[in-house]
Amino acid sequence: MFVLLLIIIANNIINSGGKVVLSSLTDDIRADVGGAAMITEITHRVNFFDTDAMAVVHHANYIRWFEIGRVDFLRKAQITLTEMMDDNYVFPIVDVQVKYISSGHYDEVLVIRTIPVALTKAKMAFNYEIYRQSDNVLLVRGYTQNVFTHKDTGKITRLPEKYYSKLQQALK
Repeated sequence: MFVLLLIIIANNIINSGGKVVLSSLTDDIRADVGGAAMITEITHRVNFFDTDAMAVVHHANYIRWFEIGRVDFLRKAQITLTEMMDDNYVFPIVDVQVKYISSGHYDEVLVIRTIPVALTKAKMAFNYEIYRQSDNVLLVRGYTQNVFTHKDTGKITRLPEKYYSKLQQALK
């Protein structure tokens, strides 16, 4: 799946006036999950503490913002992490990948787009695109894979129908 994604990314690079611009993968990714997966967007204003001494976003923050997008996706699928944790399920990341394309800066409003790309009863994967809202410049592309784990034992477990059916619906 990820190799396919890399091929799609490579095929979507477009030269524009001497600048390399990456076109959106949304249509290609949606085709991978059946053509109509729920894609969510949420905005985030860059705080001063998110930046380095040059007011440029520190690279580690993009991974934190992937979590904002993932939690927003779950909420829009009618699932809260609090409820999952109360039922003894947690959702740790086992794989994260980031491609930095352009820099974000202090006080910019960013759009975090979250795209589900895989779901089983034991794991879920997402792609992310983070854009600067003012000019729609793509800053980062990313990927995470999470596994459903029993909170008490730490062992990977199968997600109960209560949650799995909601996630299946979001990927239709």
